[in-house]
Amino acid sequence: MRVDKLRSEYQSLIEEFTRQAKAAGGMVHSSRPSLLSVPGESGEVEVVGIFYLKQWPYSSGSTKATKKLDILLRSAEVYEQNSLCLRRSTIQVMYYNTSTVEAEPNLGIHYDYEYKMGAAHPIFHAQLGSSSFSMEELAAVKFDRPIQKWKDLVRVRIPTVHIGFPAAILSLFADHLPHDRFDSFLKYAQKQHLFVNAKARVDCRAIPIKESDSMVFQAHRLYANELT
Repeated sequence: MRVDKLRSEYQSLIEEFTRQAKAAGGMVHSSRPSLLSVPGESGEVEVVGIFYLKQWPYSSGSTKATKKLDILLRSAEVYEQNSLCLRRSTIQVMYYNTSTVEAEPNLGIHYDYEYKMGAAHPIFHAQLGSSSFSMEELAAVKFDRPIQKWKDLVRVRIPTVHIGFPAAILSLFADHLPHDRFDSFLKYAQKQHLFVNAKARVDCRAIPIKESDSMVFQAHRLYANELT
């Protein structure tokens, strides 16, 4: 897949996520993914997007109309231009109470990955902590409520499989929308390029992760296909 197709792969994923989420009762407002050259001579491109999941259920089994969440997500992922191998990504997710005039934060989490991550950093990890969004970003996804400040908890790094943009929206669908609808999105994910064929640089340890150990950066493999 050439660089000039990278944006279209993201766009098709966003469109399908938006379509299936809407069918499951979840509204999605999104910016168009921007693809930018990384400054310098690195030969890298960055794909950035902002997303607003409006008034989503607290959980997949929640039926109370008053139990809703507003969720903001920012995705920034950097690829090598020639190989289209992922070198770093940051996915920031903030959850807000919808029952207050101002958006009151319930939880903030971000998922990090960087090739040659420093000492004491798991190569893929999650970290609790707040994220802020600019007025331009909020306007792009039609988020119009003032956001209350949130004091961070103690920050710890939690080792994970790779949670990039595709895995993040898959987990949000699984956590908040009906399970019978999730099965349809999972089946789509199992054939979509950004889930199945995307690669991450993981050869930065004394004992490299084997290329065959794809589960570490293909989180969709961890979900069951059928309802039980």
